[in-house]
Amino acid sequence: MDTEIAFFAAHVETQNQEYTPDFVVVGIYFSENDELERGQHWHFTRGISSDEHEQDDGVCTVKEIQEVTLYRGIARFQLERDKLMCEFSDDAVRETKVKRLLIQFQLHDVAYAELVEMTKSVFQDDESLVII
Repeated sequence: MDTEIAFFAAHVETQNQEYTPDFVVVGIYFSENDELERGQHWHFTRGISSDEHEQDDGVCTVKEIQEVTLYRGIARFQLERDKLMCEFSDDAVRETKVKRLLIQFQLHDVAYAELVEMTKSVFQDDESLVII
């Protein structure tokens, strides 16, 4: 399967949600339009715990609305100034039905800098991340 989805994200968000003093979820969110409307909505998040015994589940990929939730499975995540390209591993392709995801966006410099920093947090210690 060599399916590619490409879209322009009208909405790009970053979030740092503290659930407890020891557990934070960081995320980057890309949507074509309002999430209640049809269209593409993809999220990449990671739970970060200060408890060294807590298991790291890696990057969580979600295709909304509740269509796909997948931990790990990203072979390459390349972020550029106006787009990102995500290639999924063979196992992940079976779940997502997508081999390549291309998301274009337009952000001002401050918002792009925030996206870069949050992407680094989501993909910390993950060799799939490439920032150009």
